[in-house]
Amino acid sequence: MQFLRKNIFVLSVSLITVIAILLIRYLFPGSNYVSKEYLTSAAGILQVVFLLVFLAIGLADFLKTNNQLKDFFTLRNALIASIIVSLVFSITKPVIGYYSSGFFVFFAILYFIREQKVYAFNKVYFFLIAYALLQIIGACFNGSKFHFPEKVYSFLIFPLAYCLFDFGKQTYLRILRVVFRVLFVFICITLVFWIYNVNVYDASLKEWVTTKLAVDGLYNTYALIGVWSMYEHPTYISLVLLSGLIAGFYLYFKKDKLAYVSVWEMVAFSVSLLILELAYESRVGLVSAVLLIAVSLFYYMKLKSSYYKLTFFAVILFGCGFFLIKSNRFDVMLSDNVRKVDYTLAVNYIEDHLWWGTGTGKQHEALEYQEKIMKDIPKSINKKTYVHNQFLGETVQFGISGFVVLLVVVSGLVFYSFKSRSYLLQMLLFVYILFMLVEEPLYVQPGITRFIVFFSLFVAVGEANAVRKCLDLRQWFSKRKPS
Repeated sequence: MQFLRKNIFVLSVSLITVIAILLIRYLFPGSNYVSKEYLTSAAGILQVVFLLVFLAIGLADFLKTNNQLKDFFTLRNALIASIIVSLVFSITKPVIGYYSSGFFVFFAILYFIREQKVYAFNKVYFFLIAYALLQIIGACFNGSKFHFPEKVYSFLIFPLAYCLFDFGKQTYLRILRVVFRVLFVFICITLVFWIYNVNVYDASLKEWVTTKLAVDGLYNTYALIGVWSMYEHPTYISLVLLSGLIAGFYLYFKKDKLAYVSVWEMVAFSVSLLILELAYESRVGLVSAVLLIAVSLFYYMKLKSSYYKLTFFAVILFGCGFFLIKSNRFDVMLSDNVRKVDYTLAVNYIEDHLWWGTGTGKQHEALEYQEKIMKDIPKSINKKTYVHNQFLGETVQFGISGFVVLLVVVSGLVFYSFKSRSYLLQMLLFVYILFMLVEEPLYVQPGITRFIVFFSLFVAVGEANAVRKCLDLRQWFSKRKPS
């Protein structure tokens, strides 16, 4: 009974997911309801299910520490809810993520107006501010009329918002668990919708995950899977899910009673995530997930020797992931001529513009210019957007100075994560550095938003162990009593 009580959530969600997949795959493969005509309806139903489960998970957590539902309607709880919303909805359509982030900032300001307390600004954010200043300077010298790069607002506003309130460690742990569980539901629903699409288009599961399968005229089949969540880019979806996995591992090893995560939740989340990465054909997502699982379990080996079974499980996953990557079956999926061409163009552009490049937001112009003058580069039908490597991309924009600034920023963040002994920050930066090698999460707003919402929360979790310096404005502005 104790096992069921501790694992009722993961068992229920997993069982419903498996049943739904089996019904779609084997019982109703030729049904009228599993067809193109019902794709939009199916996506809408799954959206409603996701929102209802999200609400149920949040209320269940709230009722653990509150006896009456009326206690829910407080400004503090509204702020907590806004943090959760900003984290969860960062995985969906970018504009929804932006509004949910603004939702959080709005309630942080309201909370400050009521409490009138300002808490110390963490010095680690100065590294992000330095990166933001580089973007602003680059906007002044990009060969066109100055336009303030709005994307840097996130680097400035979120750190300041976290200076307007202070919660205890357990509150942050509960936030992490709600987000972890909601993201697990997201994975399960996405897997169900994936199988639905496989049946609708009569596709082969093996070919879907091992080749660049073209379905219904779409070269990127992940676009079909993302219909229900209104967002399709596997890179930025993976970043959010991997951040959730990091939170899950942290909670599992923390063993907090009010934010408990069982081993079965971790296994279910990990396995489901790996399957989803295969469905998305996300190479960097798959590799990052395998490495994150392995590194996380080895990370905690020093705490308890009884974790050797989990470590063995991680080694098996790592071996399987390596085998899959090296397998001939995956050669087509792993081929990426677009990035090879972009890297070649970028390197040649940098050689001619070593000290300063295009300025902020003009990577595509550099690639297009270089493509015209290099005759031996195969012409690509894809529109040039950005370099797909954060380090090369910054150098294309700002020359060697951009590379140095990015290196200093990343090194500073990594140094802080080890100095503060924050597993959350160490693993988050580990994942983002991996993604920086094949993407540019800090070049576009979707990547920046996803990074800053989790980074700020993970910093706050680490700070919760210590007493933060506070300026009470009520005392500051109060009149002195006459002597």
